[in-house]
Amino acid sequence: MPEPLRTDDPAVDAVIVAYLLSMRRLAALALAGEINERLYIRRQIILAQNNIRAAFLLAGGDVTNPQAAAWLREQYRIASESARKLAGDVFDGRYSSITVDGEVTQTAADGLAKLDGRLTLWTFVIGQANHRGIIYQPAWLPDINGTWHVGDTEHCSTCLAQDNVTLPRSGWMALAARGIEPQGRGLECGGWKCQCRIDWEK
Repeated sequence: MPEPLRTDDPAVDAVIVAYLLSMRRLAALALAGEINERLYIRRQIILAQNNIRAAFLLAGGDVTNPQAAAWLREQYRIASESARKLAGDVFDGRYSSITVDGEVTQTAADGLAKLDGRLTLWTFVIGQANHRGIIYQPAWLPDINGTWHVGDTEHCSTCLAQDNVTLPRSGWMALAARGIEPQGRGLECGGWKCQCRIDWEK
């Protein structure tokens, strides 16, 4: 099972933990039949969008920047599509107890563990949103440097190529436009389990 994203920023880590707990609670309501699929989708989308925006703003992101606004809209779109797919699997019984010909092929606990692993992957966009918030800070702020460090996990070739590279924020912004950033979709690994980070000068 993947580990939730961990950063060196306690505030970001608090957002990640709260987000994962909220998704778990919401999924538990769905599995127990206490909410319907439509409501589950709606709440999951709201949760995702609010937490992505929170991480972006926490890093000082400027939502008036057209590039930043476009990136946020794209993340909201992805979250909406993903929430519908997730709900389909939850309500189709993929994560429930499964019995075939009288034999239990998946216990409720096994199903819940699989769902928890999937929900954990949703937390990685929070790290990416935080990174985008830093590179999309207001233009009048100084162009500080940041150094890429690989995290405590297996590394893809893209991440290894960036390890210990120091660039100004404008340089990381150019790479981020191609998806090359911690937890980015342009990484060879797709960013789903990426524990890399960029340490910024104070």
